[in-house]
Amino acid sequence: MFTLRRPDGSLLIEEIGNGVRKLTAVPLSTNTFVSRTSCTTTYPVELIESFLDFAGITGVCEVIGRDSDPDTVANNIAALTAAYCDPAEFVNRKILDFGCGGGASSVVLAKLFPESQVVGVDLRADKIQMAAARARHHGLKNVAFHVAPSGTELPSGIGQFDFAYLFAVYEHLLARERPLVMKLLWSKLSDGGILFLDATPHRYFPIELHSTNLPLINYLPDRVTHLMARKFSRLRAEINKSPVWEDHLRGGIRGATEKQVVDSIGQDGRSVPLLLEPKRLGLEDRCDYWYSRLSPRYGIIKKALRMGLKMTYRVSGTVLTTNLSLAIKKERFPGSR
Repeated sequence: MFTLRRPDGSLLIEEIGNGVRKLTAVPLSTNTFVSRTSCTTTYPVELIESFLDFAGITGVCEVIGRDSDPDTVANNIAALTAAYCDPAEFVNRKILDFGCGGGASSVVLAKLFPESQVVGVDLRADKIQMAAARARHHGLKNVAFHVAPSGTELPSGIGQFDFAYLFAVYEHLLARERPLVMKLLWSKLSDGGILFLDATPHRYFPIELHSTNLPLINYLPDRVTHLMARKFSRLRAEINKSPVWEDHLRGGIRGATEKQVVDSIGQDGRSVPLLLEPKRLGLEDRCDYWYSRLSPRYGIIKKALRMGLKMTYRVSGTVLTTNLSLAIKKERFPGSR
């Protein structure tokens, strides 16, 4: 075992065999919140150091774990895609990963669909560098990365796409940015294409789990929510203690509903956004999809929750789960050009 030391703490690296390393993050202060304290990886030490310098002690295991732990990103993307599409639909296709960050989701897509071309886009050049390093480590040739000129623009000449993914992205867009981004992505989606949105917190779930872990603040006015987050949340102090409400919004404290996402796309006069229901693998609706993703434990409790979820869905039209998992098809108007 050896240690990489930084001003905010230490990263312990243990060789556990077959090229696998166990990482353990030890912050300098015991009061420092660390979202994930350990992970395993096959990354070489040089790449681990790069991620450490990028994310710091508090975030390095979370960032690396998105790639190495299948339950973090890979299984979610695979399950969401399989619920709506046959694998044959992803042969010789072009896939956009918008807001790819450090590239974990893009790498997953490139591995999952080796016969398709994946394009990852992010606003920050340092994240794109990390994403490219990730892809090189895995020897992937079917993925490319580009820096976006702004948070509401795509690189010029990027072309059209058959599928677009937003994985844990939408909640970080400000209200004024959401329609700009969604209309832009919609314009780059081919007719019949599908936009997948996953891991965005539901705006009206009883507990705000993304940023604060506080109950009921999703139902409170912004001013009160801001006060509650600053005073009572123990998560992400660098954001939740900020006196600027927009910092909290950028951090993802306000998620979205299905309707809000679809409405932010709007209509362009030649197509309509069609919110799909998962109809594969024995699923009938998004309630079933949520149920299928739960742990096999506590079967009776899960079935009761699913029944309640379906009743709420029939009455309100919303699937009140912790996170949104949506597939929106670009349905062309008959006779439009």
